[in-house]
Amino acid sequence: MPSDSATAKAIAEIVAKPLFGFIADRTGMKRTMLIGLAVFSVASLGFFAVNPHLLLIRLLQGLGAAALSIVSAAMVAAYFPPVAVRHPASTTPSKEPATSSAR
Repeated sequence: MPSDSATAKAIAEIVAKPLFGFIADRTGMKRTMLIGLAVFSVASLGFFAVNPHLLLIRLLQGLGAAALSIVSAAMVAAYFPPVAVRHPASTTPSKEPATSSAR
């Protein structure tokens, strides 16, 4: 049974990632991230209440995890541009040798 629950979560996450990517593009990343966090949290709390329905809980966790993982990757790409786009002073090391003020 544990392998079935892991498979259910993995399948739900794989299937839902493109869907949540599309939803995040249409409605916004923050909103999609919060919805994914809520779904994942509620599903995680469901372990205490609905233990016989483990596969359903794992499916819901997979949906929430899909939203969290795909949107977090998109947010990192949006807020941290590639190194070539950043200001040169923040990416190139100084060519001057380090000097010490203690002599």
